[in-house]
Amino acid sequence: CDNACGASSPTKANKATNSAASLPKGGGPCEDDWDCSLSGICSPDTKQCQCDAWSTGSDCSYLHLQPIHPTKISYLHPDHTSWGAAVLYSPMDQLYHMYVAEITCPNPTQRRCGLHLWQTNSQVAHATSTSIQGPY
Repeated sequence: CDNACGASSPTKANKATNSAASLPKGGGPCEDDWDCSLSGICSPDTKQCQCDAWSTGSDCSYLHLQPIHPTKISYLHPDHTSWGAAVLYSPMDQLYHMYVAEITCPNPTQRRCGLHLWQTNSQVAHATSTSIQGPY
């Protein structure tokens, strides 16, 4: 989340810090590895996140992935963090059906809450597309 949790627009909230080079490499406060997005460890000595090599951000919530054109993002909910997906083709309606896990925020004014709410605030979303690549 890195300062986007609770922001009305995570894109605007992170516009200045959206590149991996400008994000901190851990250092956020934590109690356990969940607070580090399971992409790093919570140091027992400092109680700060230490990100894995493939992640960044104070809570390790940004992954170092290959760049993708914004029109090729298959699924991006404006309010919920999503995790994993499965896509099935239905010959009956000739659509691709995607099922994805979402993490909802307990406060309706918050947007894109992090992985720490996975156990208590998960739901499955269903979306369709005429193309396997989306958008969904």
